[in-house]
Amino acid sequence: MKTFKQIMAEAKDDGEYGQEGAMAKSQLRMIIASAKRLHAMLGDDDELPGHIVADLVLATDYVRGAADYMESEYADEDEFNEE
Repeated sequence: MKTFKQIMAEAKDDGEYGQEGAMAKSQLRMIIASAKRLHAMLGDDDELPGHIVADLVLATDYVRGAADYMESEYADEDEFNEE
């Protein structure tokens, strides 16, 4: 029986995918560095412009959504391999 990874490898278009993992890790390092800078700048009682609050809410939603998606993909793979 084929594993989930084998099925996905057969289904993917070689021209479509490349080194997205390395690129994603690089972007995540930039997100972490920027988040640390912002965290250090802010006090608990600071007032922030509305557009900054909106940016932070969107960034949180996007990163959390990506993490949730990837986590569910790996969970699906584990369930598939158990069958």
